[in-house]
Amino acid sequence: MIKLYEVDWGAEPFYWDVYDSQDNFLRVVEADELDDYLDTLRSDGVDFVLYTQDWYEYNLALGGAVS
Repeated sequence: MIKLYEVDWGAEPFYWDVYDSQDNFLRVVEADELDDYLDTLRSDGVDFVLYTQDWYEYNLALGGAVS
């Protein structure tokens, strides 16, 4: 499971910090790279959660096919 946290501390454009399921930092994804990165996770069958600036809102997207 990959966790992506939206970071918007006045940065233009904002970006996402990416962590693994053990909360180890993996990388930064710029806002304009997000769609391609999520497509890669989906094609690799990796589950991910997006945490927006509201911190209470999240979306789970299953990377693999659901039977």
